[in-house]
Amino acid sequence: LIFDKRKVYKSLFIIGFLLGLTAVILSNIRGAWISVILSALILLFLGKIKVSNKFIVIIVLSVTMSALLFTNIGTRMSLMYSHIGQFIEGSNVDNSVGHRLEMYKSSWLIATENPFGIGENNYSKFKNKQIEDGKTSKYVAHHLHPHSEYITSFIEQGILGLISTLLVLFVPLRFFLVEYKKRKSKLSIFGSLVVLNYSIFAIFSGVFAHQVSTIFYTVIIAMIYGFMHNNKENFQ
Repeated sequence: LIFDKRKVYKSLFIIGFLLGLTAVILSNIRGAWISVILSALILLFLGKIKVSNKFIVIIVLSVTMSALLFTNIGTRMSLMYSHIGQFIEGSNVDNSVGHRLEMYKSSWLIATENPFGIGENNYSKFKNKQIEDGKTSKYVAHHLHPHSEYITSFIEQGILGLISTLLVLFVPLRFFLVEYKKRKSKLSIFGSLVVLNYSIFAIFSGVFAHQVSTIFYTVIIAMIYGFMHNNKENFQ
């Protein structure tokens, strides 16, 4: 729809885009903010979208108003920098950022001692043993997984699990990028955006730990590939 020149479709796209953008901003999730910025840059530069002055004004005003009235972006970013500094200094890990960094450190210790993995749902057992030995902070005792798809696959299935996760993400991405280079396919841009966003979210969350997000990724990638294959046949 973004590339359709009819006014109705353009209006629907703008409305949908603004609603989606507002939802991302209001989510207060830093990973989502990063994703939406990268997605917008890819759409503008790869998609070669002709953006009118009115559209730019609408986007800027919407983002600015949402950021000022409904979110605490500045506060969240300042807290993140402060929490990272506290973790490095070792003065405090009892905060959202400190918990994640402590779990990443704990996971690295587990992975180095078990390069072929510890099996599914065994993270808590190994982490609690580290807490007893004084290697990991007690503040992360209640966490059941390290909040990163890459790290989870690494410690549970070992190096092979990590490689498999990377292949699930980057094989489709490579396909879409190659198709874009060959045919400048707009569908390949959308496919790349899906993979890119999942890749970013996978840094901070277990995106394939939930059935809904796994099914969504699989179905969307398959649908985009199907549409691209169908279009290719029509032009032969």
